[in-house]
Amino acid sequence: MSIDEPQLTRRQVKDADKQAAPDANASNAPGDSSEDGKQSKHSKGAASNWFVKNSSSYAFTLVAVLSFVTRYWKIWDPAQVVFDEVHFGKFASYYLRREYHFDIHPPLAKMVIALGGWLVGYDGHFLFEKIGMDYMSNGVPYILLRGWVAMFGFALPPLVYMIMAESG
Repeated sequence: MSIDEPQLTRRQVKDADKQAAPDANASNAPGDSSEDGKQSKHSKGAASNWFVKNSSSYAFTLVAVLSFVTRYWKIWDPAQVVFDEVHFGKFASYYLRREYHFDIHPPLAKMVIALGGWLVGYDGHFLFEKIGMDYMSNGVPYILLRGWVAMFGFALPPLVYMIMAESG
C-alpha cells in the first residue's frame, strides 16, 4: 500500500458524491435551495465556475471598450491643428498632392494617414503649417482624419491582449 492510495480513495468518494447529488435533489438549478434553507454547493460552484471560465472574455471586452473610449472621446475638440498634426498632416498632404518632399523619417505612418485622407475624399489642399490653424474655415474633414488614426490606436491594446493571452 502506497501513500497515494488513501488520497485516490478520497477523490473517488468526492466524485461519487458529486454524481449522486442530482439523485438526492431533483433540481440543482442556480438559486434552488436544499431542505435546510441553504443554497446547494452545486449552484454556487456553477456560477463562480462560469465567471472564471469567461473572465478572459470580460477582460478582453473591458480592454477593448476602454481603448475605444479613450481614443474617440471628444475627438472633434479642438477644431484646430494640434501638436503632431502639423508634422504628420503636412507630409500626408504632400503625398496626396503627389509633391516632392524630403523627410528623414520612414514614411509608412504618413502614407497610412494619407491613405485615410484619400479614403474620406481629402485632396491635400491644407498644409497644416502651424498649431492653432482652423480646420472648419479651410474645409478639412479633420474628424474623419483623426478617427482614421484613432482606429489604429484603438485596435492596438486588444491586439496586444490577444497576443499575450495566446502566449500564456
